[in-house]
Amino acid sequence: MGLLCFSRNWDNLLLWSHYAASHAGICLGFDIPDDVFVANAIDVRYQPNLLKIRDPKDLNPDFAKRLLCTKHESWSYEQEVRFLVGLNDPADESGLHWYQFGSDLQLREVIIGVKCFVNHSQAVCDALKAYPDRIECTWAQMRSDAFLLVREHMDAFGPFRPGT
Repeated sequence: MGLLCFSRNWDNLLLWSHYAASHAGICLGFDIPDDVFVANAIDVRYQPNLLKIRDPKDLNPDFAKRLLCTKHESWSYEQEVRFLVGLNDPADESGLHWYQFGSDLQLREVIIGVKCFVNHSQAVCDALKAYPDRIECTWAQMRSDAFLLVREHMDAFGPFRPGT
């Protein structure tokens, strides 16, 4: 089994710092059909203390699921949702497993980080052209008046983005 981890928000500054190479990475946005989401989504529970095993009977599948989806309350800004998925393919040479995009997990957008190099962002956009469905590609930009991220359409700036 494996875990797919998602956030309900794309624009949290701390998420970009922790998971997207300090704003130099990308964020993937997916469409997940409602029936698939309802059947698989597990909201992460944020709490101040570790889960306790009080009795050997506590070691059951429900407890294991709770262990996989419990984090310290300081991580609550992530608004994380997890999916348990089967790992059908062997790990790659780095020991990683990959989950295929498809009808249950459709890539719909890529948001490129504020500090992503222009040549990297162009390579991402070029790679997206091979997909049969249109995938929106935008840049995350800091608002000039607040600590907030907004999307900027890439074609509005040609091959260069503001500030580069």
